[in-house]
Amino acid sequence: MPQGRRLTFRQAQYGRAPGTRSLRWAARSSGLALCLLLCSGAYAQDTAPAQLSTEIGFGAEHQTSALVRLSPQGELISIDGQRQLASSHLRLGVQGFANWQLGDALSMTFAGDASQKRTPATSEFDFASASLQPSLHLATPMGSLGWGLTLQRIDVAGSTLRDVRGTQLDWTVVEADGSLWATLVEFSGNRHPEAYADLDGSTTSVMLQRRLVQPGAGLEALDFTAYLARQRNDRGFDELSYRSAMLSATLQWRWGHWDWSAGTALQTVEFDASAFAQDAARVDRAISLDLALEHELTPRQALRLEHSAARSVSTQALYDNVYQQVAIKLRTTW
Repeated sequence: MPQGRRLTFRQAQYGRAPGTRSLRWAARSSGLALCLLLCSGAYAQDTAPAQLSTEIGFGAEHQTSALVRLSPQGELISIDGQRQLASSHLRLGVQGFANWQLGDALSMTFAGDASQKRTPATSEFDFASASLQPSLHLATPMGSLGWGLTLQRIDVAGSTLRDVRGTQLDWTVVEADGSLWATLVEFSGNRHPEAYADLDGSTTSVMLQRRLVQPGAGLEALDFTAYLARQRNDRGFDELSYRSAMLSATLQWRWGHWDWSAGTALQTVEFDASAFAQDAARVDRAISLDLALEHELTPRQALRLEHSAARSVSTQALYDNVYQQVAIKLRTTW
């Protein structure tokens, strides 16, 4: 790939090229959920040794700019030639988890997830992801220690945009009532097609989660998560290297025949430099709100309604964004 074409992409990503348009804010990947599943592998043998669930649903989303976030904790990026999103979509998903006891203290877990979102009116906004995370867990008097691999592929508009390969270490302490502390450290690399190779990078991240079970009257659970990450661009571009921090909280409760949840997250992404020599280093800040209610139709099926909203502001106006989504899903456990 000639260097000139890469520079054209870098210019598009930071708004240098006249008339540049870019991709929408993508649906959040389920990598974080898979990490939490693996963190809970310490006590998987006390529950079902294997779980499989599927989702089918539809929804509508809208945002004021054309950006993509490839992971819940990642930065907003833009891709030349795409438009902002205001469309309905169809979604299919499957998630599985299995646990095997290899001895009195050693167990192996395997988590997998795949999802696809289709926007029939604008196929360039199609988004798909697949993740696999095998791991080993050793039970100790101080909690469970785990080591595992992370494999992920992300497709946009029917073409691969990012491959992720990584390794992770986790430590989980489960209390008598089911509450837990979980810590996960991950080292990963992001690889892209040659046209987008300037985005290749290496990431080190740390996640700490505290889950409280029945923390108050009428409450089912309360989750707090802190996430820190450092990404370094493999091509030496400081404007593509950054530090990220995110804090989130989610509350779950039951009211009538419905299970409710409400969550919020605050995120800051600080880049090492700006794409423009005269500007200070780029800084993005975002706040999001997620609301959901779920009704059990049968012991194996549940209907779920969701609403998500987020607002991002940046020292570079290209990355200002307001996003909203509503969706309805049918979840089946097999």
